[in-house]
Amino acid sequence: MSGRKIEFNVYIFILYTVYIIMVGMEKALVLINLGSSEGGQVIERIKSHSKVLDAKMIYGPYDIYAICENNNTAGTRRTVLELRNIDGVISTVTCPIMKME
Repeated sequence: MSGRKIEFNVYIFILYTVYIIMVGMEKALVLINLGSSEGGQVIERIKSHSKVLDAKMIYGPYDIYAICENNNTAGTRRTVLELRNIDGVISTVTCPIMKME
């Protein structure tokens, strides 16, 4: 992947993150590591989760990022636990998105 495309993807990701910060509800960025090469099947299962707004395969120390939206922290915790139970997911890191008011 070219450097320009990576820069563009990072730029779009930052803009998207700023946008969702300004909208209601609690959101979180979930960074996901996979244990297998079945990324395509895993990401489709992640994307199909009702609380996942977006998910993409990424380069770097994590394999997938997902943006989740819930009514509260308990809902976010429940969503992350459900994502962890998907076959092929070996670990997650949850980053709550701060509301800048």
